[in-house]
Amino acid sequence: MASLAAEVVEAYRSHQLLSHPVRLSIALALLAEGKVSFTELQKALRVTPGNLGSHLDKLERAGLIKRAHAFKPFRFITVYELTEKGLRETLEYTSKLSNALNRALAKTPGGSRAGREEAGRQ
Repeated sequence: MASLAAEVVEAYRSHQLLSHPVRLSIALALLAEGKVSFTELQKALRVTPGNLGSHLDKLERAGLIKRAHAFKPFRFITVYELTEKGLRETLEYTSKLSNALNRALAKTPGGSRAGREEAGRQ
């Protein structure tokens, strides 16, 4: 494997929990929206309640997210949000992944911004 490809793979695997697509999607949804209910996450991610619950438990046990209960008319709902640790680790992980991908793209034909713009004009 070329060293640049290895760097991208290493960046992807650099966070044991967030390298899973569902858990990364949860963290990104919470980053974008703040507090999100279980039902909203389930609908957005299109996963079963059991699958989502399992991923949420792993993130909560690691201290990346926290659970709270909110009251909506006639019922309580469970909402989740990133902790400070979760925010920091999500931003660090996505930054590391983005940097590795940008370096890889810059090495491909048309991968740099100038190269992509040039290819778009052809």
